[in-house]
Amino acid sequence: MNISLKDRIMADMKSAMKNKKISELQALKLVYAECKNKEIELKTDLNDAQMIALLKKQVKQYEESIGQYEKGGRADSVREQKERLALIKSYLPKPLSDEELKTLIEETIDTLEVTSVKQMGSIIKTVQSRTAGSADNQRLVELVKERLKTI
Repeated sequence: MNISLKDRIMADMKSAMKNKKISELQALKLVYAECKNKEIELKTDLNDAQMIALLKKQVKQYEESIGQYEKGGRADSVREQKERLALIKSYLPKPLSDEELKTLIEETIDTLEVTSVKQMGSIIKTVQSRTAGSADNQRLVELVKERLKTI
């Protein structure tokens, strides 16, 4: 049986509590609170795809915080934020390589019988649905643009 991402985070939160891993527990509590807020907003439980989107948003926030702390010369906070960032990233699917993305893009272009650059949106949407959150969207857009230059 596959355990949902949300359940995995909850189990890890309980484990961190038992093992007195304070920093890990705080990071997981923030993730879980964000998840609960989103569920209240949507009036439904989050599925794994929605959880991945939520985690990616938090990764971005941590990266911005790290940049701010580095500018402020706060090494202790930078270290703490990087630990939390690594923890959150551990729940995300392994990112696809450029080669894997290019292969998916080619398959999608063949399947959709793409004939013009105007179909870029449908290519991106199809590839995103097939990657289930494991593709860097910015990189995906760049590779699709690059590939469509040859059409």
